[in-house]
Amino acid sequence: MRVGAVIPVRYASSRFPGKPLAKIAGIPMIDRVYGQVIKASTIDRVIVATDDKRIFDHCEKKGIQVIKTSPSHRSGTDRVAEASQNMACDYIINVQGDEPFIPPDFLDQLATALRAEEITIATLYSRIEEHAISNDPSRVKVVMDNQSIALYFSRSPIPYSRSSTEKVSYFQHLGVYGYRFETLQELTRLPVGKLESIEQLEQLRWLEHGYKIHMVKVSGVSPGIDTPEDLIEVERWLAEKSR
Repeated sequence: MRVGAVIPVRYASSRFPGKPLAKIAGIPMIDRVYGQVIKASTIDRVIVATDDKRIFDHCEKKGIQVIKTSPSHRSGTDRVAEASQNMACDYIINVQGDEPFIPPDFLDQLATALRAEEITIATLYSRIEEHAISNDPSRVKVVMDNQSIALYFSRSPIPYSRSSTEKVSYFQHLGVYGYRFETLQELTRLPVGKLESIEQLEQLRWLEHGYKIHMVKVSGVSPGIDTPEDLIEVERWLAEKSR
């Protein structure tokens, strides 16, 4: 079974306009993301999906496989669904365009799970080691059943412990998704859900409509970039690593 990866990117962003072309230690972010994804040994094809001519032209110039998509998509998932239609892949992995250091083995673990268990939707999670992070709304938390199927995602710390003596483990959701091709197309036709509107988390729409989301555990978290301030922090992190 063939697995394809799509990196959805757009130029417009309220918090960080032009983010995909922003340079991290001299290398554009989209180049870094693409470079990490193509290292995954289990992925058969990788393409960037964008509605922006600047990003499209940049990718073509750099030899990055890219496709132009509609500017009217509501979400990255919709963009990925359009881009995947001519990839001839059984499974599609959605890699966010602001994950320049996503470990290739994370993607291999996700692709392996999709192939082995014929899962319709899967995504990644990691244990949160620092308690303070569990209170950060930008870090999405997840709770699961005994079969590692998601019960709920939230920006709030979940589960909530009413007992001061009960030890609580928190798990952070990592926004990399894998879908069966047919399931991905179905998801784009679902109406926005109430819980999704409250939490501003698209995956809650899928849970509200009865889809199962299988969770694949990985070790650690790669630094993503949402704002110019994040970029500064990441460059500091890179500088420390190189010492």
